[in-house]
Amino acid sequence: MGVSIITPSFNNPRYVLDTLRSVIGQSYQDWTLFLLDNSTDEHTRPILRDFLKSSGEQRIKYLEVNFTDSFRENIHISSSLCNAAFLLADQEYLLFLAHDDLLDQYCLESMATYLTERSDISACYCRGQRVGKDNAGNWQKIAEFPFGLIYGEKNKPDCQIDGGQVLFRKSLVEQMIIAQETINLCLIPKIQGASHHTDGIFLNKLTRYTDIPPCPYHADAFLLTHRCIDLAHNDLPQKHKRFGINL
Repeated sequence: MGVSIITPSFNNPRYVLDTLRSVIGQSYQDWTLFLLDNSTDEHTRPILRDFLKSSGEQRIKYLEVNFTDSFRENIHISSSLCNAAFLLADQEYLLFLAHDDLLDQYCLESMATYLTERSDISACYCRGQRVGKDNAGNWQKIAEFPFGLIYGEKNKPDCQIDGGQVLFRKSLVEQMIIAQETINLCLIPKIQGASHHTDGIFLNKLTRYTDIPPCPYHADAFLLTHRCIDLAHNDLPQKHKRFGINL
């Protein structure tokens, strides 16, 4: 009943280390994380290797991926990595987690428990919020994503679900592949390749096969998303201690 987490990473060691810590700190421990690193700078990979060596964490599978410049120009990197990683995923549930997002420590537990209890549904989503700094340099909540609505093909409320909020059954994606779908659109032109676009494309595909209800457990369990801000290391407020960050 475990969770396979797929995290593409690119030239972002400060962010992705916090993401990894938030996963390691989960109350739900039956998970495997596939970290697909396609970094091109000279700093990221040594930092990630050192972190994984010092942590001794065997559940993180670190895969270094190298693309030629011409190849990068013609595909959407994150989508392609997610497609490839799906073939490696061996747990019942799947989560696509961006390299700059954080999971509250109860996120996996609450959603996996809900899906285990509800055999009639194939996906669910947790709460989400975006944070940023005020003029004094203190972390403040910018927005909390609307929560409580069912996201589906016949009902697409403006709930702004982030891809990292959704846990879904691997069997659902296998069903999509049989129907000649893919996890994401692999060949998205670079100009259209913003991550939130691929999240939306994938979630819209999911809703052809299942509704995505909100997870009712642990009302304070959030996906904390900060991809639009400059997250400083060891700088989160007390209320975000449960995201597994070293303060």
